[in-house]
Amino acid sequence: MRAGQVIAGRYRLEDQVGAGGNGVVWRATDEHLGRLVALKRALPGAAGQHAEQLQQLRREARLLAQLNHRHIVTLYDVLDDGHECWLVLEYVPAQSLAERGVLPPELVARLGAQIAGALAAVHAKGILHRDIKPANILMISEDEAKLGDFGISRLLAGEETVTGSSLLAGTPGYVAPEVANGGDPIAASDIFSLGSTLYAAVEGASPVGGKTDNPFLRLRRAAEGRLTPSRNSGPLAPVLTEMLRVDPKRRPDAAATRRMLADLAGAGRRSRQAVVRRWLLSVGALVVVLGLAVWLAVVNLPPAVDQTVSLMGDTRTADPCKVFNLLALEKFGDVNLVPDEYRFDRCDVIIKIDDTTGETPITVYFAQTDPAAQPEGQVEQRGRFSVLREPKVPGRCARRLLLPDRFEIQISVRVKTVVDADLCGMAEAVVESASAALAKGQLPRRDPDPDSLANLDACAMRNSAQFPRMAGIDPSGPTPGFGRFSCVWANGDRSELLELDLARSDPFTESRGTSTTIAGLPAYVDQETGEHTNACWIRVATRSYRNAYNSPKHEVVYASVTSNRKTQEERCALARELATAFFPPR
Repeated sequence: MRAGQVIAGRYRLEDQVGAGGNGVVWRATDEHLGRLVALKRALPGAAGQHAEQLQQLRREARLLAQLNHRHIVTLYDVLDDGHECWLVLEYVPAQSLAERGVLPPELVARLGAQIAGALAAVHAKGILHRDIKPANILMISEDEAKLGDFGISRLLAGEETVTGSSLLAGTPGYVAPEVANGGDPIAASDIFSLGSTLYAAVEGASPVGGKTDNPFLRLRRAAEGRLTPSRNSGPLAPVLTEMLRVDPKRRPDAAATRRMLADLAGAGRRSRQAVVRRWLLSVGALVVVLGLAVWLAVVNLPPAVDQTVSLMGDTRTADPCKVFNLLALEKFGDVNLVPDEYRFDRCDVIIKIDDTTGETPITVYFAQTDPAAQPEGQVEQRGRFSVLREPKVPGRCARRLLLPDRFEIQISVRVKTVVDADLCGMAEAVVESASAALAKGQLPRRDPDPDSLANLDACAMRNSAQFPRMAGIDPSGPTPGFGRFSCVWANGDRSELLELDLARSDPFTESRGTSTTIAGLPAYVDQETGEHTNACWIRVATRSYRNAYNSPKHEVVYASVTSNRKTQEERCALARELATAFFPPR
């Protein structure tokens, strides 16, 4: 390669700006568009696999090119020029985090939140970075960064692996324990690598050693989970602890990581502003202080919030997990987010109080407010919404945030194994984080998942010819639940009900019922007795997945029929019809 050479008849090489292992980066001019770009060359890995690797690289590159994320170096194209592969990237003339040396924790938290947000967008596309490290985070200004050098280039060639090939996905010092032990990288591996990168930014070296340490030694320390405790990270330490957990199932996902880091960075900025205000108010010259205080109050005002916008917004996309500020719950114990266990309008956090079995669950529900209900408890008005503190009962503390559009956020903290846990203290912490989210306007949205049942409407019968016929029940007059994740059809006195719910479940068992199929999908007929002697439930598994803790789960359609006028056989036949009516005709 030489300056002036034209690649693929379009890109003129100007000068080499980086190199490592089997990759080399050039600043180049796009002669078609007249702009500067960065060209990264990666040589093929295994002989005879170039075409297959290039095809896979193009697939991931197309997904990345759709992101156009503020904190991601844009990938424009993938070129196959003879036996060489080139990535055409946005040219970012910036120092890397590695070149900046040690930085203050608040700044590192702010930069980390930006990169975690970029990772959340990337992971949503099913792509992994595979090689997050200080050299791959570019500081485009004093407080803004971009994530670059995506690991897709490793499909063709690695850069500083201990083997000299692409067998190791990552860089010693920043690779996650599961990868160092020979496992395939997963989304949680990127979180560990980001945590190691932020650790290095405040400590000057990665948690498994610096550049002077042998790379094999750094790799072995990572594989064994031997991490050096942080000494200089200050308020960043709790977040780094979560990101650097050896067990990947216990690490937060990218979205939760972004929220924790953003909250930390915001808290530091608010604290600094409070110090400035106190200093100004201590000045003796009243007129000068008054003038400065008015100016300060103006410049510190948050962006104006549209007072007409719905706080809940689209009920189908509002995310109950984003009500939590996990960092604020750290003082109560070890915080574990459970985002994908139960209903779509629900999110849970488990607080481990001790190292044995002490746990306290915190649950947040989104719900529709019953206008006829008479709430009990103390009500506090907070702007456009109010906080209802329900009377405390043994083993439970509950709060409700009543929104102006007849929706509410329900917070429930219950005793599970720790009888003296501060239940209401935990509930109040969630009230404050939810209030902070509402103060910004509409609640945050859930990350899109096009294959999830959460996108469907429980009231929409896509095979209406199969809808069960019951006297007194109008198929066209259902009562939808929150987000239309559930739907009820009832007769006049509600003695007979048809119910359909979209939710999540553990794998089916036949301990209380029998297996069957509905619409070609595995299903389970629940023959419960006792309080459900007048009901039949059918569960249909539509999708299998593993939750945040790697446990197997199903997304399910629950169909039930309640009637004391029919036999169990009749109820189950009607429940089967209801479940069948939800799915498109085959």
